Amino acid sequence: MRIDPPADFAQIGLMSISSAPCESSGIATRVSWGFSGVLLVIYLLTFHAWLMMPTAWVAPSGWIIAVLLTALLVAAAKRRSFVNTFDQVCHGVVILDLWLEAVWVRWHEGYSFYGCAAAFALVLGCYRLWMIREASLPLPNQAA
Repeated sequence: MRIDPPADFAQIGLMSISSAPCESSGIATRVSWGFSGVLLVIYLLTFHAWLMMPTAWVAPSGWIIAVLLTALLVAAAKRRSFVNTFDQVCHGVVILDLWLEAVWVRWHEGYSFYGCAAAFALVLGCYRLWMIREASLPLPNQAA
């Protein structure tokens, strides 16, 4: 059974409701996973570094890392590394989370950030795979 997203999502540019191939639907069927992998690794390394560094260094390092990751996000968007705009925004939310953790939570202890990283990876990975699968299915009025 196929479930189409509501039409209002398409109107605000979050996703295409068409399941036609890339050219007509705006959904990239060949996606680069490189930026997602780099983001995951930097996310985990940053939190590990924060466990060992003085609290005074957490906020400045968070700003620097967030700016660098944002520049990488823009570069990845120019290379069309994302399935659609919603996918790109979700990657940006991961960067925002990292920045907020640096600015508002100065003292980091424990390894609960692995749960956050796993949740981000699961949501982004499943969404991308779902959109790629949807883009490869024929439209309901097309012959299979």
